Amino acid sequence: MEIMNISQHKVHLEDRRSWYLGLGVLGAALAINLGFVFVPRLEPAVFREHPVLVFTQWWEEEMERGSLRALADEFEKRNPGVTIILDTRPYGEIRDRLVYSREGVKFPDIIGLDPRWIDEFIQKKLLEPLDAYRTEPEEERFPDAGRFVSPPSAAAQDWTLPLIATMNLLFYHIDMLQEAGFDRPPKNQDEFIRIAQAVTDPVRGRYALSIALSPENPQDIYDEFLPWFWAAGVPLIQDGRVRFDTLQGNLTLTFLSALYQEQFIAPQPFAKTRREKREEFITGRAAMMLGSVSDIHVLRERGVSFGITAVPGPASYIGKPVFGLQSWHGGIGSASRHKAEAWTFLQFLAENRSRLGAAAYAVPGGRTVEPYISEDPLYSKVYDIYEAGEALEEFAGLEGVSQMEEIFHEALYRMFEEKLSPAETAAALQQRLDQR
Repeated sequence: MEIMNISQHKVHLEDRRSWYLGLGVLGAALAINLGFVFVPRLEPAVFREHPVLVFTQWWEEEMERGSLRALADEFEKRNPGVTIILDTRPYGEIRDRLVYSREGVKFPDIIGLDPRWIDEFIQKKLLEPLDAYRTEPEEERFPDAGRFVSPPSAAAQDWTLPLIATMNLLFYHIDMLQEAGFDRPPKNQDEFIRIAQAVTDPVRGRYALSIALSPENPQDIYDEFLPWFWAAGVPLIQDGRVRFDTLQGNLTLTFLSALYQEQFIAPQPFAKTRREKREEFITGRAAMMLGSVSDIHVLRERGVSFGITAVPGPASYIGKPVFGLQSWHGGIGSASRHKAEAWTFLQFLAENRSRLGAAAYAVPGGRTVEPYISEDPLYSKVYDIYEAGEALEEFAGLEGVSQMEEIFHEALYRMFEEKLSPAETAAALQQRLDQR
């Protein structure tokens, strides 16, 4: 019988480890496609030498094709033996399946988070606190960190790493407004009403505004409702309390109620998804919509002649534009067996914020004004709006956000469909907010 020498034994051992690793990666990928995350149990030595990190997020679908994978590949080259599996899922599914977890659901190593989820994830003990991993304050590692991402709450800072942010704008059809006799977008909500009257023609299937309040749009309150409130110039949270029983709250509800009752809003908003809303705008069935900066790229690809501006506030408001930010944060799963490696990957993403922002067509984006902003007239205009205005990120780490979302959604439904007056809606809404 042939005797294996030591060098041959090492080769065979490496072959076996490679086989185990390949089996682990294949099993993890198969499990991700079939359900949620489940990583097979392999012999501990293999995992110690070859960590497999599952990164669950919705970002990949909102970025240039292959860009997130390219970042993960670069990380793997810098950290030989570490494998990053991208588990890309719909935005709403991540929150629902992890916070309201079913039996057999395994938590990923790295999670892409909306900061509005942070309190729920903390309450469910799904996140690893980051204070033990930080070697220096975030603002020292990234000196301009507060410039492009609104500083998150203390809870958010303790549990997640902010990466990029973007904002909502008013998109308008240039041709449709010009046809109705307007050579510029509305500067305030009174002008918006006048334009809405001129462009709306239900017989031709043309409306002033399309909004998406379907349950399939889990960001609907932040996409369609709160931007109108923030445009009135005040934050929603005052002295630690969510306040909607204010002049700004009543003005916002009165404005939206008038749009709906006068049929300026395209039909069936509560059944409409964000994609369907955008399609109504693209095809000219709606002259205006609220949309994310990332919609600029999509509309250009479809050949739409459009412009952008800040969401208009009441005519009585003469201050600078106020808008909410929508951010991407990263966190470490509390059940991960590779937390040190997960933290290293989060740091890598933070160091590449500008690349993340560019790939996601995000403005204000990461940490610097990249060429895709400074060299493009539309993205430059977004940045100018951002610089001239005031950005709010009120819900990072706030307790009870999901309940608050339900309260706002129900209030809009009652005002639109059950014809509750704006004053009655504001009173009922505030009572529910105080009781939550």
